[in-house]
Amino acid sequence: ISLPESEAGAGRGADRRVPYPLRVFRRRKVTTIVLCGISTEFGVESTARDAYERGYELVMVSDAMTGLSVESHADAVERISPRIGRVPSTEQLIAAFAELQDFENKRPKRATLH
Repeated sequence: ISLPESEAGAGRGADRRVPYPLRVFRRRKVTTIVLCGISTEFGVESTARDAYERGYELVMVSDAMTGLSVESHADAVERISPRIGRVPSTEQLIAAFAELQDFENKRPKRATLH
């Protein structure tokens, strides 16, 4: 699921208590959110904090975000983000997905009951 962010905190819908994307995720039983985007220290971090407070597992892709400055991005990625989720690089995330896919492909198939 890919949802654009329209404002800090993942955008607010008609129900101001729960941001619109998080309502979509809840309906679809999503448990982990992968975040990337611009404004690491504002939009991404705000969305991450909101999702963390609602019990989501978070993955914030360090080199798929950008901040207002190199220093503010580094501060968010090195000090804030690791406190609320995992912070892999794009390469590490792709490798983790490949490993998961490889695991799924090697998993014994369940017999279909008729």
